[in-house]
Amino acid sequence: MITLLAALNTASPVAPASEREQLRLPNTAQWSRVDGSHVAIWTGRQEAWLLTFSKHCTLPQTGQVLVLHTSHGHLQRGLPVLPDNAKACKLERIAPAVLSDTPAPTGKVQRIDHGTDLASHPSR
Repeated sequence: MITLLAALNTASPVAPASEREQLRLPNTAQWSRVDGSHVAIWTGRQEAWLLTFSKHCTLPQTGQVLVLHTSHGHLQRGLPVLPDNAKACKLERIAPAVLSDTPAPTGKVQRIDHGTDLASHPSR
């Protein structure tokens, strides 16, 4: 018991979240535009993710609904996730956002879930 307590007291703190290959997108997600190729997705009251899109993407304006293609409720890095954009428009990066530097959410996120792996459907 003493060994366990000693181990718990010396354990390093939990590492901060890191970049991801995919992100579960809840139905209640909100978003804010950071700039022409970045948006912040708020997945909880104190949790936001910075999405980086390729330069070929056309992002909606602040306050509009952000529509994203998902597979089983998840965004996948490296795949096209914005409808009505060219196939060249892809989600390049999913990284944790620094809340103090992230604009407050201004719009809702709408998921279009395909229920399949988007990688197997490159035309989407």
